Amino acid sequence: MNISIKYELKFFDYWHMNSGLISGILDNYVAKNALDLPYVPGKTIKGVLREMAESFAPKEMINLCFGSDESVGACFFSNANLDEKISKEISSNQLQNMLYEVLHATRLEKGVAKKGSLREFEVVIPLVLEGCIENIPAYHEEIMRQILSMPKQMGLRRNRGLGRCQFIPKVGQ
Repeated sequence: MNISIKYELKFFDYWHMNSGLISGILDNYVAKNALDLPYVPGKTIKGVLREMAESFAPKEMINLCFGSDESVGACFFSNANLDEKISKEISSNQLQNMLYEVLHATRLEKGVAKKGSLREFEVVIPLVLEGCIENIPAYHEEIMRQILSMPKQMGLRRNRGLGRCQFIPKVGQ
């Protein structure tokens, strides 16, 4: 028997999941859905959780749930999105731009800004997103819940203070 775990992904600070877009004014844009709302791609969540799993989970569990060189993992990691009701409210009132800020960074060498090193990147305000991990073998549920509790930061510049977060399994899941 397989189970699903629904969760909230709560960000405590600005955060940035890279869209891969390089065109435009900024150096890095946030991943956005068709409604221009931020989200965290499922493949990013899978990668972060796999990294946590590799620090303590049995190899057979990692290969089964996350995949290996020879196979695709059994578990499905959905994108983490804003609640549907909140998404509709933001979109219908055209408030998407209120979710984003632009930060600036430059490289310092001996306390002086290096010429040409100024970078501008888009970040998202602290939000709560929702996601789901599906098709988890029931006998790996407890270890998956432990893995889910481990990440403390995600995304671009997480080592510089961005992306502090917490995965919170929904009650009754």
